[in-house]
Amino acid sequence: MALLTAASLAAWALDPIDDLKRANELVEQRQFALARAYLAPALVAPQLSDSQRAYAFALRAFSFDQQAMPVSALRDLNRALEFDPNNSDALAALGQMHFTGRGAAQNAAVGVAFFEEAAIQYQVTAMAYLGYALLLGEGIPPDLESARIWLSRAVEAGSGFAALHLAASYRVKHAGDAANTDLAEHFYRRGIELGQPDALVALSYMHAQGEFGAVDHARAVELLMQAVDAEVAVANVALAYAYLTGRGVDVDYALAKKHYEVAATEGLSDAFAGLGYLYESGLGVSQDLSQAQHFYLQAAELGDTHAQLQVAAILQSEAKDIAGAVYWLRQAAAADSTEGLNNLAWILSTSVDADLRDSVAAVKFATQAVVQAETPISLDTLAAAYAEAGQFEEAIATQQRALAMLTPESANIRPELQERLERYEMGKPWRE
Repeated sequence: MALLTAASLAAWALDPIDDLKRANELVEQRQFALARAYLAPALVAPQLSDSQRAYAFALRAFSFDQQAMPVSALRDLNRALEFDPNNSDALAALGQMHFTGRGAAQNAAVGVAFFEEAAIQYQVTAMAYLGYALLLGEGIPPDLESARIWLSRAVEAGSGFAALHLAASYRVKHAGDAANTDLAEHFYRRGIELGQPDALVALSYMHAQGEFGAVDHARAVELLMQAVDAEVAVANVALAYAYLTGRGVDVDYALAKKHYEVAATEGLSDAFAGLGYLYESGLGVSQDLSQAQHFYLQAAELGDTHAQLQVAAILQSEAKDIAGAVYWLRQAAAADSTEGLNNLAWILSTSVDADLRDSVAAVKFATQAVVQAETPISLDTLAAAYAEAGQFEEAIATQQRALAMLTPESANIRPELQERLERYEMGKPWRE
């Protein structure tokens, strides 16, 4: 005899409310596909009221979102509001999707509008995110007082997320001279109680930065170890760095590697970058630039700007792959990295490969680098870009500014800057 499927069993239920209740239980058990099988007949059952049908669509949306199907979740959340425009859970979930760009185009202002509608119904997620948006000024003008009001209400309703950001609101970054470390610690501790062990990492940083008075790296490490025990992935990165630098613990490259590797299993870019540094420098492992490039590349692909610069440097110096280096420098420059802008402009200005040179882009990127940080190096690059563009008067004047900015500490580069100036005075660009 053929077995009955879950869908057919659900369809035979005498009461769609029973289906809804069973689906809710299955969602709590994280049996999402089976929950949707029970929801399917309930969604079209004529016995359900509009508010019950809205709840069913919102529940199915949650199941889709938990299984990384945000587009399906977004569709069901909109259906939920068709049946009940005041469904606060659907409003809050839609707010999150628009605010974060998950399943919809990222639009913080649209997200905030949904949060506001749900927050006035005291929906906890909406109150927490509305407070967060007000704290950061995302999608709404920043308002510290209002942020704390909504975050406090969310904490009272049991939101650990809100507790983390309410704590942050009392630190120097947001409160300035009115920072209150006692309240910050209080709400981080409340966050831990509400299931947010990430607060241990925040408290660790506060001790490491001396926010409680004296810098206390030993206490910072103790808190990181507690966070590692609580399986907070980012804590492994911070603890690895402590072992790498000897801050709060004895230097131990083997333990640094171990914690970077644990964090790397969670896909954290800083962990891959840390492993790249260990292999590049030969710390606790045999120096291996190939392995270093392997790990840096994984971090670079995750958007780590420092790793992008390191990959570019290895490609340029070891593999002599200038085109590959340019690719990664463009990624770093797109993230507004001063070093990325400067190094990209240098290659576009001075490369012996004519196909790589681009005077217009070189001047643009070099100018951006100078605006961000005017130094002898960035001015030297801008001068080279002007020379490549045939603007030798600008090149000469800029190179003279670079020479004038040299200090006793940077005087060692004077000969090469002077050599380039002389070349520009002859009406010739620099090549290397």
